[in-house]
Amino acid sequence: NPNGLAENRHRKPKFNMRKFIPLFLTLLAAGLLAFGGAGCSLKAKAARHLKQANHFFDAGEFDKAEIEYINVLRSDPRNSRAMGQLGKIYFDQGSISRAAPYLFTASQMETNDLELRLKLGMVYVVAGKLKEAPDEAGFILDRKPQDADAPLLLAGAAVSEKEIAEAQARLQKLSQSRDTAALETALGTLAFRERDFKTAAADFQRAQNLDSKFSAAYSAWGGLYWAQNDLKQA
Repeated sequence: NPNGLAENRHRKPKFNMRKFIPLFLTLLAAGLLAFGGAGCSLKAKAARHLKQANHFFDAGEFDKAEIEYINVLRSDPRNSRAMGQLGKIYFDQGSISRAAPYLFTASQMETNDLELRLKLGMVYVVAGKLKEAPDEAGFILDRKPQDADAPLLLAGAAVSEKEIAEAQARLQKLSQSRDTAALETALGTLAFRERDFKTAAADFQRAQNLDSKFSAAYSAWGGLYWAQNDLKQA
């Protein structure tokens, strides 16, 4: 029947869901396996580079460690360990502008890494962001009151009378429970900021009595002598 042939010719093929579903699931599974395989491959590659990077870092071969940490981030852009280590390498090399973004991002992920916090706080001081630096110093002192660098960071970031008073109160409270050369040097630095040279000298002397090898105390003494035009002593 010509009309029947015409109808069959224009009739849309019937979609067979039962036949399509197994095929769809097979293709989906294959795609997921391929994607998962690629993901596993990238993670494995990042892990290999990270292991090698840590080895170089621990051995003091920082140029090689830098290359390997960068390779880690190429495979795993959110790897906090690689970011933090690169930030530390650049900071210790004096490349503050390169260190800053790595230290900031890594400290957001590795919130309890006190070394990252300390170096980030120092970056803030160098960059003139003095309002942010005390937060980093305070975070460290809350968790490690005996830290030798955080008190100096706190003192270095205090500029206004209010900031100096707040820093003094915090450091004095810590020194009452366990005094250290770092705390006394920081307190002397704050007294120096107030041009109270007598108190500053007494604080620096106490710092040296507590730890005769604490280099920051000697540097502070030099600054005090310089301010008093005692160049011979400085």
